[in-house]
Amino acid sequence: MNNGNILVGYENEDIREIIVMMLESEFDYSVKEVNSGQVAISELKEDELLKVLISDIQLKDICGEQVYLANRDHKNLPFVFITKQDLSGVSELSRFNDDNKNNAKLDMPFDHEEFIEVISKALLSLSTHDSSDMAAIPLSQGSKYYRIKIKRFLKFKKAFSNTYIKLSEDKYIKVLNIDELVEHEKFERYLTKGLEFLYLDKQQFNDYLDNRVNALMDKLDQKNLESSEAVSLHLESLQQVQEVAMSVGVKKQIIDLADKLTGNVIDTIKKNKNLKDFLSPTSSGMGYQFEHSNLVNYLVCGIANHLSSLSTDITGQKLIQASIFCDIGLPEDRLMQIISMASDKYIALPQEQKKLVQQHMQEGAKAIGNTNHPMADEIERIILAHHELPDGAGFPKGLTNQQIPLLSAAFILAYNFANQIIMGGKKSNIQIDKIFSAMGASYSQGNFASPYKALKDALK
Repeated sequence: MNNGNILVGYENEDIREIIVMMLESEFDYSVKEVNSGQVAISELKEDELLKVLISDIQLKDICGEQVYLANRDHKNLPFVFITKQDLSGVSELSRFNDDNKNNAKLDMPFDHEEFIEVISKALLSLSTHDSSDMAAIPLSQGSKYYRIKIKRFLKFKKAFSNTYIKLSEDKYIKVLNIDELVEHEKFERYLTKGLEFLYLDKQQFNDYLDNRVNALMDKLDQKNLESSEAVSLHLESLQQVQEVAMSVGVKKQIIDLADKLTGNVIDTIKKNKNLKDFLSPTSSGMGYQFEHSNLVNYLVCGIANHLSSLSTDITGQKLIQASIFCDIGLPEDRLMQIISMASDKYIALPQEQKKLVQQHMQEGAKAIGNTNHPMADEIERIILAHHELPDGAGFPKGLTNQQIPLLSAAFILAYNFANQIIMGGKKSNIQIDKIFSAMGASYSQGNFASPYKALKDALK
């Protein structure tokens, strides 16, 4: 009998398999597993039997908090995060424990018994006072065994536990000793006879899970260590950009927030084969595009932090993704430094390069549009408009400060402000008051007015 479904969203296949094994061993619920946040949201909306969601904070395509928000706004089922990441600074999760009292966050590596207790509590909270009540109670209570699906057991070459067949509630027959080779034909015959589960020694099963989780965590930590060595130049250069940002008034907590959101965005991009090749210029640790993109990130986060309608992590990620992709269609730093077609730098260009500048935003929009990113449309709009100007003298459409949407206005302000800072040269030459004064006449009106004030507040 299917008492309902549990959905597990986790990109790491090994960790996902461990979570699913635990659930199948303890509960008479069907377990669905996905590595995509978008697929998880589709399951959430379509599966009427769904009872509990389990997720990492970072999935293959989108962040786990977006799946959580979709759940909260749709069914508000119990939601369990299993992650190493600290969630206290994630604004979308600020009411996580209040939205549903059975929501929970477990740290990696997680404790088997604590995990089962959390899931059991969540399932019991959905009680309909029928047979599903019993299904929410862990099957191993009072037993010496955990069960495992034969289909899952056949993935192993050797038994990691003494293995039994259940004949009755109190009678089990051992069919395999720990460390013996698994004879696939033998166990496939059990399947043909209608047998679904084998039973494993509880302590040996727990030991296996603990050892496997710890080994996986060591492997992930080592991978992170190797990655950190590879980006040492990036971090050194990023520190210089941070120093420039702080010298003009960006607060340390805004820089930390922007770096965290940028890391989340870059992790997502790296997992998308259509996007990862575009990362190099903005993450290489050198050149105008690297400096400008990261400075824009600090400024847009400063604006968003002082503008309530934009102050969410998801908004920050949209703006940061736009800063990474907006200029990928330009092959040289000197072309990226051009803000207006009225500038001397633009006028001096040969016709072929003028055309490149006029059309380059299409490349970034196209790159985002070729993905299934849930925020693609909004990011595309920001990229396509990033050379518009509040006085209507921008391109490609010549939009005015009333026609440019608020989110795009915030990005354009940060984009042009960052250009002014970088082109000012040394830190000692940067005069913020003069930049604000020069930009104020046109950037303090229409849909630019509130982002302009927010940036001034952020840099006080």
